[in-house]
Amino acid sequence: ALIDLTVKERIINWDLTATNLVQSEVKVDQGKDIVIKFTLTDLAEQSGQQAITGATILLRLGSDEPIEIFEGVNGTYTYTYRTGSINTFFAAKVLTGEFTITKEDYISESIPITIVVDMTEIFPGFPMFYFLMIVGSIAAVAGSLMTYRVIQQRKIPTFVKKARSMKKNIKGKKSIPDSLLYPSKEQFIVKKFRDKWGKLGLSIEEILGIKGKVKKEKLPEDKIKKTKLDEKKIKKDKLKQDKLEKKKLEKETKERARLEKKKLEDYEVPKEKGEDE
Repeated sequence: ALIDLTVKERIINWDLTATNLVQSEVKVDQGKDIVIKFTLTDLAEQSGQQAITGATILLRLGSDEPIEIFEGVNGTYTYTYRTGSINTFFAAKVLTGEFTITKEDYISESIPITIVVDMTEIFPGFPMFYFLMIVGSIAAVAGSLMTYRVIQQRKIPTFVKKARSMKKNIKGKKSIPDSLLYPSKEQFIVKKFRDKWGKLGLSIEEILGIKGKVKKEKLPEDKIKKTKLDEKKIKKDKLKQDKLEKKKLEKETKERARLEKKKLEDYEVPKEKGEDE
């Protein structure tokens, strides 16, 4: 007699829990760990013996190597997926994959999963990338405005700047400093042509009637001449000091030689007296 025996594979009943799991999607911020937990049972078994042990659960995400979910106790399998190494500085990253559950004499199961890793946040709900973009934009605008203002200020003639300062002082009922005042036409002529008139033996101050009102302006050549004279004086003083030190050293050397000679003579005289005796 022939017996036709068909062995049916059992059904795996599974229960999946994970951090922030909604249906088949997990959404977390970058750097936060995802705790994955499976519970496998066989409802065909008697109560108390329904836990399925020895099963293999693998997580495949894209083209990465499969990740094995480790077995715990009483048909539980757990794994902690770390997101710290995922780069989400510029944009969130979406990882799609699936869990596969296999065990001998049981029907294999395939469970889809999507993991969304949000952008790095500097404040809760505020990504760092956007924060840096805003700060950078503000800094760029402020820098541009400051540069523009500096350039515009440099283009303003000096007399206009002084006029504005005088206006502020007048409005504030303050005294106007001499630095803001411009010389009169006569004073300007004196400063410009005093030396040339002086070579002719004439005093332009007396001619214009402002003698003693204008301070003599030092010309650049006068400043250069004074600098050269100062340098010559410094060199002369240094040379004089060197000569004095040299004379002092020579004097000390001669004195030291004289003392050495005297000591030598004092030493030789008693010696000669001893030999004569």
